[in-house]
Order: sequence, then structure tokens, then C-alpha cells
Amino acid sequence: MNECFEAYVFNVGHGDNILIRFSTGTWGLIDFHYTDDQNEPPSITYLRGVKGPIVIEFVHITHYHKDHTKGLDQFFDWLNDPRTNATLNQIWLPGTSPPDKLPRLINTLIGEQKIIQAAIKNKVVDEVQDFQYHFTFFDEKIVEYRKKGNLTPLIGGVPFLVTDNYWSFCMSPSTKVVNEMRDNQIEFFRQTIQRTAEKAPYFDGNTLSTILLFYRRAEEYKGIRFAFGGDATQKDWHSALTDYEKEKDGLASDLQEIYSAFIKASHHGSKHSSSEYIWTSLIDAGNPKCVHAFFSSGDLSYPNKETLEHIQCVVRNGAFVQTHATNKDLTDYNYYKQDYPATSDQRSLDAQERAAQYGRHRKKLPMSGLVAYKYNYDFSTLTATVTRLIRP
Repeated sequence: MNECFEAYVFNVGHGDNILIRFSTGTWGLIDFHYTDDQNEPPSITYLRGVKGPIVIEFVHITHYHKDHTKGLDQFFDWLNDPRTNATLNQIWLPGTSPPDKLPRLINTLIGEQKIIQAAIKNKVVDEVQDFQYHFTFFDEKIVEYRKKGNLTPLIGGVPFLVTDNYWSFCMSPSTKVVNEMRDNQIEFFRQTIQRTAEKAPYFDGNTLSTILLFYRRAEEYKGIRFAFGGDATQKDWHSALTDYEKEKDGLASDLQEIYSAFIKASHHGSKHSSSEYIWTSLIDAGNPKCVHAFFSSGDLSYPNKETLEHIQCVVRNGAFVQTHATNKDLTDYNYYKQDYPATSDQRSLDAQERAAQYGRHRKKLPMSGLVAYKYNYDFSTLTATVTRLIRP
């Protein structure tokens, strides 16, 4: 295999399901969303077509929202199927071990026998059961990895080896944020059950989202990084960047800058996860020949226009190209080869007809998992290519 870093970004525009392939031939998975017309996350569908043994270096859940965790069940079903020739080395979770202790802490606060009675009285039984199922699920699914010591909580400011000179650097969440989040969750759940306040305190689960940089430490590859921000908010990014500036002198030389060759926009391109400061920190404004934004806007209209404007303001030299999978005016279908076969009805259409078809159904197709891209960075030529993927 060539010296390449590949990122397969599925369901672009809503939910996260990302598959990474390292030049060692091993894989990493980030989040597991899939849409209602799919039986499993597209990353699993893709891996089913991979021949030979599959080594998954890590599975990473950026945070505990459903549009990022929905397909975990299907992933473990696939992994544990005797017909699957795959191994998993590590599970990475944001900030802490899975919050399986929260229900126990809350039960202690409220009293083991009173929790369901209080839930019934205040008509929040569904919320309680969903909460308990959610955390019990995490605990049961990963218990064997916890026993083996293969469960890694990611804390901001810590670099660690992934595979064969590939490293990852976690920028967020900080220990302070993790502790605040835990306390807020406990108080939120307690007040929800007991109705001790007119309105329980709100906490934003996106705050726990990890910000990760992947990079290689080989001298010739220094300065080449790949950034994944989950659903981190603008505030989280600003805090992480501020902490980084304070601490970077103590980091390895390959982390003295964090300009990245690939950036997964946080929260699907939301304006609440974007700013010129963020993009200035991630994009070397004077260097790139081209910044390519590939996306689709489904029912939620991501990415936000302001996010694209922030990026465009930062790119001073070179081109800013937007590839919109549902807009024929922004998509050059003749340029992007199809990495795996299109369905028969799509294959029979020429480029303009296919673009028009996407345009007519722009609210349906992006949500159906048809919109996906493969990003390939070639270390031998220091160039990147983008391939549009069509679900088989």
C-alpha cells in the first residue's frame, strides 16, 4: 500500500460516521451514525467488502449523543460475528471511562427504592429508562476491553501512539470540563426525576466532544496533520486553542503548529462551532494551493453559511472550492471518480442528469446515506485527492 492516510466520511451533512485507513493497512473508526433506511453504519458496510483480516486500531466515540453512537450495537454485532475476520485493539472515549457510574451515584443521592417511584410520580419514566439503558449499554458492550486495559479515556493535552509512527494528540476536553460535565449530568438527572426545580439545569453534551489531531513523527512528514473535532462548540475550540498556545512549547517539535491537511468541521458545519480564529489556527493561510470543502445540506441545512464564510476569509492564497453533493452548479461529477459501484439507475445517467436528480431530491438523498467522500493524502507526493463515494 502507498504511504497514504485515508478518511472515509459517510453521511456528510448529518450524523457522523468516519472510517480511517492508515498506510499500515490498519483502520480506525470515529462515531457510528446511520440513517433509517440503512441497516448499519456505512463504515461497517464498507468493511464487509474488505478482503483479508481487518485490524482496527481504535473505535472512538467523540461524545454520547445519539447521532454519534446510534450504530454501536450493529458494530459489535458485526465484530463478534464468527464470520468476521476482524480484531479491535482499543476503545477511545471522551474524557472519562463510560459514565456507567452515574446511575449509581444518582441512586445513592435519591435512594435505590425511590428512583422509579419518583419517576412515575413526575411522569419521567421514559427518560429514566432511556438514561439507564444508555449507560448500561456502554458498560456491557465494552466491559471486556475495560478488563484488558484497552479502554482509553482521552484528555486534552495528551499525545499517544496509534500505530507504526502514527500519533494522535487530544486537544479537548480538559479535565476541568469533564468534571463539570459529570456534576451537571448528576444534578440534571436528579432534578428531572424529583422535580426539585421548575426547570432542571441544562448541559450541552457537545461540550464533552473530543478534538483530535492525527500526525506522523517521521522527520519528512512533520507539519502534516489531520483534525477531527466531533461536535465541539466554538467555546470548546477557543478554550482548547488557548490551552494549546500556553502549553505548546513543552510539546514535541511536530506539534509546534497545528495547521492540518484535513479538517472535519465540528458539529456538521454549525456556525456555533466555527469562527475565523478557529480556522486561522487550523489553516496555514499563506500556504495552501487549494482548500476544498465537501459537504451536503440535508434537512438541517449544514454547513451553515457563516462557517463557509469563516473559511473563505482565512484562505488568502489559492482557491476555495466547494463541492456540494446536491447542487449541480457546485459539483463537477466528471471530476470525481466513483470509488465503488453506483446503483444501476445512477449508472445509467450521465453526469448532468445525475446531478439534476440529486438536486431534485436534495432533502432526501443526503439523509439516506448516499452522500459520502473519501479523502486520500499521499505522503510520497504530499498531495491530497477527494473521491465521491456511491453506496453499492
